[in-house]
Amino acid sequence: MIGNDIVALDLFSGPGGMSLGLARAGFTMAAAVDSERHAERTYTRNSHHNRGARFVLADLSLASSADLLRQIGVGRSDIALLAGGPPCKGFSSANMRTRNGQNPHNRLVDDFFRIAVEIRPQIFVMENVMGLVWFNEDFLQQCEHFTRLASLGYEIDLLRTNALHYGVPQNRERLLVIGNRLGRRPSGPRPTHGQGLGKPTVTLGEAIVGDLPPLKGEAGSQVCDYISEPSSPYQRAIRGRARRAHNHVVTGNSEAVKLRMSKVPVGGNWRDIPSEYLGISVSHSCLYRRLDPARPSVTLGNFRKNMLIHPCEDRHLSLREAARLQSFPDDYYFDGPTTVMQQQIADATPPLLAEALGRSLLRLLTGKR
Repeated sequence: MIGNDIVALDLFSGPGGMSLGLARAGFTMAAAVDSERHAERTYTRNSHHNRGARFVLADLSLASSADLLRQIGVGRSDIALLAGGPPCKGFSSANMRTRNGQNPHNRLVDDFFRIAVEIRPQIFVMENVMGLVWFNEDFLQQCEHFTRLASLGYEIDLLRTNALHYGVPQNRERLLVIGNRLGRRPSGPRPTHGQGLGKPTVTLGEAIVGDLPPLKGEAGSQVCDYISEPSSPYQRAIRGRARRAHNHVVTGNSEAVKLRMSKVPVGGNWRDIPSEYLGISVSHSCLYRRLDPARPSVTLGNFRKNMLIHPCEDRHLSLREAARLQSFPDDYYFDGPTTVMQQQIADATPPLLAEALGRSLLRLLTGKR
């Protein structure tokens, strides 16, 4: 803590979804840390959403916590919460070739735990794909620094959660690894959306259909006018005070790809494309999936590589549509080449999930229920 502020540090921050949610929940963000320069530009451009937190460009496989804290200008004891989502490519269900504990991307998971060992915050939380434990049950026990945390007094819980239950219009299951040395057991974020929870889950149609201009084969624009008033409470909330939408752009496709897309019905995928139009080898069921506006979105991996199809047009999702499905507000501006921005959005922690998580961690820190 610094004064009355409860301070959090966001590692592997990407464009800032975790920071945004934690700041909304009431944390003061000390900084965000990532090695990707375009993520730095996105985060800095949206600093008003993260209470002016600074961004530290650093390779967390090499950086020491002492160096990070020196750059940020805080002491080790000031950090109440260490949060982060190390890259998950080695455990993603979309990774059919190198999904195992030896994938070098997975070493970054233990780098997160190394920094937790060095800083020793009151609480740490790591958000990652469920594949972290589904595909290798012993992986965490094989992480050198993870095994040290118990000896430092941390009680560690693995919680399975779904962003869908916190108002995110996407079926996105995630693992939360929460450690605390407060002698209290975390209950996890309290679900608010779903059967018996008071609010219905948010559908894809409620998130992206109605108020954004159709692209009609065009690339779109970085800033555009809305074509109507919000058509759902979710759209009203995600627009906030924004008068225009940002990043409503898509990558182009060949005529052959557009023709394939046109053959896929709502809720269908590549299996619905007649063989004479397919002409490619397929190894993943989500490829050429046309999203259903009456349901929440499927998990938003790299929506360009997965060829996710808009529910009403024969094209990919725009950056803004994907950002809405991740629960980023419409005035959150992404920076970089289009392919980089697509990956930023796909990898981000949904801010609404991070906000719910932040509220539960504040209750844990303060002892409130």
